[in-house]
Amino acid sequence: MESLTRMYTSDLRQVSEIRSFIGDACRRAWPSNADEDAIALLILALAEAATNIILHGYEKRPGEPIEVSAEIDGEVACISLRHRGRDFDPSAVPPPAFDGSRECGFGLHLIRHSVDDVRYFRDEDGQCVVRLVKRRRAP
Repeated sequence: MESLTRMYTSDLRQVSEIRSFIGDACRRAWPSNADEDAIALLILALAEAATNIILHGYEKRPGEPIEVSAEIDGEVACISLRHRGRDFDPSAVPPPAFDGSRECGFGLHLIRHSVDDVRYFRDEDGQCVVRLVKRRRAP
């Protein structure tokens, strides 16, 4: 199992670096081209979660810390994003409207449908955590 951690800041330009960091780690653990779809879905969820932390958790304040950690083995990737911004309650988010009446509000839907498990909680240090779990192959 590979365990990695990196620090980023609440700058939207850093989302591409976060994507590369996790994508590279997944490709080392899951080298088959058949795994690219699973990796792409995880990266989609990761980018959406990081963007939500920056825009909503930190309310667009630049320079705030985001810790990204990964535990990846041959079958599963567990990615955690930790921050000290506002809490997020997924149950308070209305379902997305697919009728063209809204341009936003699809992030949680994308995350939930891209990974096998997503959890939002506070850790023992009081930091907000978004944990994404993606299995290499569907169970």
